[in-house]
Amino acid sequence: MSTRNYYSVPAFAISSLFGGPLAAIAFAAIEARALGRLRRDLPWIAGGLIVVVLAALAAADCGLLERAIRDLGTQHLPTWEHLVYRLAALGFFAVFWVLHGCDRRALATAGVRPVAGYGAGLIALMVGLVGGTALLLALR
Repeated sequence: MSTRNYYSVPAFAISSLFGGPLAAIAFAAIEARALGRLRRDLPWIAGGLIVVVLAALAAADCGLLERAIRDLGTQHLPTWEHLVYRLAALGFFAVFWVLHGCDRRALATAGVRPVAGYGAGLIALMVGLVGGTALLLALR
């Protein structure tokens, strides 16, 4: 018998906020697997990845990526690009949070408590940071 779990809001939100859209997608995939719905969510996960890559291509085409690489680590105040990036990550978080809502509510009603999820959040954060950096460098 397989046990279904779901993760806490802070773990998902924090890893999404700091790791970016790729971290949000990675955390959603981890949670989808824990909920037993990974196969059902694969089109959403693949669609999210496609959106991230297309947005990165568009950013590279208009010079935003080159500027982001040049400014990497030198900005102390967030620019509008940083804010849009963080809002996009939170948007991905919100979409997947809503998508998993019925399963989460059913488990909560059955008395299943959320798993803290900071291990999953750390994995998602690393996927977001490493994957985002690799994407930046690949499009350079």
